[in-house]
Amino acid sequence: MGNRECLAAAKARWEAATQRIDDESALCYARVRSLERREPPPWANWKSGDPPPRAKDGRYYLMSCSGKVLGLFKPGGALEMELKTRGGSCHPSETWGDIDLLPKGSEWGYCRDGSWGHRSNGCVHASPPSN
Repeated sequence: MGNRECLAAAKARWEAATQRIDDESALCYARVRSLERREPPPWANWKSGDPPPRAKDGRYYLMSCSGKVLGLFKPGGALEMELKTRGGSCHPSETWGDIDLLPKGSEWGYCRDGSWGHRSNGCVHASPPSN
């Protein structure tokens, strides 16, 4: 009979602990939802031509020209320089992987994996042609 009492007491303690955890997590979710409603994301009203929106950690959001968030980049980095050479604050592509640093029509360029290659040969890795 002692085991039944012990098991019942342990079950009651377990249920009380899980109820306390559930109550605390519900309060936490409610706090987060109320904060999200009050504070719109930094890119909420961004339009093409505006400076890139800035995250709380100091990085900038990389935006497509239609207003879609593509990622984050550090100020002063290569991606910021690339945007400046294009003459805008957005990227014309709708996905992060479509960045093409060379003008269209060139057979040499960056491959999808980030290496340099000859595109007409299925992006075979090679050295760029000497000019």
